[in-house]
Formats: sequence, C-alpha cells, structure tokens
Amino acid sequence: MILIITTGGHRHAQCLDRLTAQIRDAGWSGPRFLVADGTAARASGWTTLASPRRQGQRRTYWRALALGVQQTRAAADDRILILEDDVELCRNALGYMQRAPIPAGLDFITWFDGHMIREGSTPGVYPVPAEKFFCLQGVTWRRSTAEMLLRSPAAAAWPDRHSGDTLIARILAGRRYGVHVPNLLQHIGAQSICNPGQQLAGVRTANNYPGRGFDASALHRPQSTRRLIHV
Repeated sequence: MILIITTGGHRHAQCLDRLTAQIRDAGWSGPRFLVADGTAARASGWTTLASPRRQGQRRTYWRALALGVQQTRAAADDRILILEDDVELCRNALGYMQRAPIPAGLDFITWFDGHMIREGSTPGVYPVPAEKFFCLQGVTWRRSTAEMLLRSPAAAAWPDRHSGDTLIARILAGRRYGVHVPNLLQHIGAQSICNPGQQLAGVRTANNYPGRGFDASALHRPQSTRRLIHV
C-alpha cells in the first residue's frame, strides 16, 4: 500500500506535523509521500513533491493519484491510500487498512463516512452509489480507479480549482464505492486545530468515528459488504 498525504501552504503546519507524528509513532514503515500545493512542506522520512505555484485542491489531488499510480506499478500491491493533512487516525488504523482488501465491485473505500451511513451502524463495508460521493479525508484507491480518473477528459475541463470530490462523483457516476464502518479517521478541524475559531459540523465530521483511542486491530478483516445504500 502506498501512503500519500496531500497538504497545502494555506494550512497551519500543526495539522501536518500532528498527522505525520501519529504515523511515525504507529510504526508505519511503508512508502510515504507528501504532495504539496505550492509549498515546500517537509517531514522527516517523507518524500515531498511540491508544485511551483498554488494549483488548488483538484490539481493537487490528481497529482497525488498520478504519483500513486506510478509507485504501485512497481509494487506488488496496487492500493493507494491518500489522506488529507487535517485528519487523525485511530490506533492501528494503518495496519488494518493495509490488510483490508477493497471488496469486489467497489472502486475505492473511504474511511470517513461523510454522513452517508447512519450513526451507530453495524460494522462492515457499505456500498454507496458513486454519484453521491464527497469528502476526501481518507480514501484507499484501486490503481485501476485512479487511472480512470486521471484519463477522464472531465478532469482537464473542470472549471473549479477545488471540489475534487464532486468531480470524482461525476466521473464515476453509475459505479459504487465502499464506506467502512467504523470510520477509522476523523476530520480534526472539528476541534479547530487547523482553523482556530472555526468549527466544523454536520457532514464535515465522521458519523461513525469511535475515537482516537479505538484499536482497529480488534476488527476482523472485512469479508463481505453490506446492502447498497440509497440516499
């Protein structure tokens, strides 16, 4: 599994520092990259790819997808985990994500539900229509799906500097993705770590996150998917 964090120069360094420290303390030893939007972000042990100028969230995310495709072509594992910099992980989340396969028929798994799944739902992977997707806090991609997004003409024609999640929903309409319950990461901006004085609410926080102290190693590897969610 290739691990990539996307980060932007407008964010406070505390977000990125907190996440990379958590990953370091978890003992992650696999490939790791930072894809930065016009900033020379640095973290010990990470390879950084920064754009010469600010490009916006959409292009930055597509650069991360392209890097993931490039790296997995030379690896035995074709999965690409992309995290935004302002998230926290529960205990042993990365180890679990590395072991968990993407179920057949799904293009990717999101570890953040975006309120697609009701609070307190039974653990499992819930298939959801891809046209409903939003929130890119933490996603494991198949290389084939990343390649599909990269070659889509809709990406080159996208008029917004941001809203990459909306673009993904448009490109993959008619397909399905999976939401993992419990959610294994949370958008920490909800605690104003990155933007003091600003609170996140509603769909911008995970509905089924059990907390940083939850140990993902206690979960069994997902064996099957739940019913299709109609929203």
